[in-house]
Amino acid sequence: MKIIKKVISALIACVFIVGTTTLVTNAASIEDTAKSAESGKKYSSTIAMNKNSDYKITLNKSGTIKVDISTASSMVYVYLYDSDGNDIASSSVTMKSGQNYIVTQYKEDTVRLCWNSKVEKSVGTIEYDDIAKGTYYVRITRDSPIYFGNGKPNNGTGKTIVKITYPSEDSDNSDSSKISCLTLKMNKGDKIKLGAIVEPSDAEISWTSSKSDIVSVSQSGTVTAKKVGKAYITAKCGKSKSKIMIIVEDD
Repeated sequence: MKIIKKVISALIACVFIVGTTTLVTNAASIEDTAKSAESGKKYSSTIAMNKNSDYKITLNKSGTIKVDISTASSMVYVYLYDSDGNDIASSSVTMKSGQNYIVTQYKEDTVRLCWNSKVEKSVGTIEYDDIAKGTYYVRITRDSPIYFGNGKPNNGTGKTIVKITYPSEDSDNSDSSKISCLTLKMNKGDKIKLGAIVEPSDAEISWTSSKSDIVSVSQSGTVTAKKVGKAYITAKCGKSKSKIMIIVEDD
């Protein structure tokens, strides 16, 4: 009986030591470990097994937080926390490679990415809608499921690339706005002559239409609207080029 008691005492001591070690390992606050992440910027890290990669973001107005992630890990969890440590459920998860793996023992809003084992990668986008202004934390945790493989599971390298997009001062800066293309409306049958300023002034310009059956253009820049639709007219001079979208409407 004394021997049995000693064995039980030793086992209890071992359990206590393991439990204490786990608490010490995870004792660091996410506020201390999180790296500030700029909206729209990509960050690369290699996450060790059962470790985290933490990011801090600040919304200057309410809006959507979008997390684009690509990870060479067999299984990762993605969490969004507010400044009080409350986890926030995702609005949608879209996977390009792998899947959002849901099992009954986890919360329904847990984002748990399981890789595509053929390419050994998970690639997806997680969105959180209607998030209020404030500070938030994104945590990516690498897991090591024991049911992968046959005794020697391949859990990947842990290399992870993440891009977090959210309302920020930079994204609201009007200087970052740009025009992607100019547009011009014409009625079917109309003609108009386009011009361009070039250097040197006698440099040749070549004109092309993306859909000549809708809008044609001569090498002198005369545009003819043939039928209802849209087409791009491109002017090229040397290595420089500009384009304009012509929208043809009924008379």
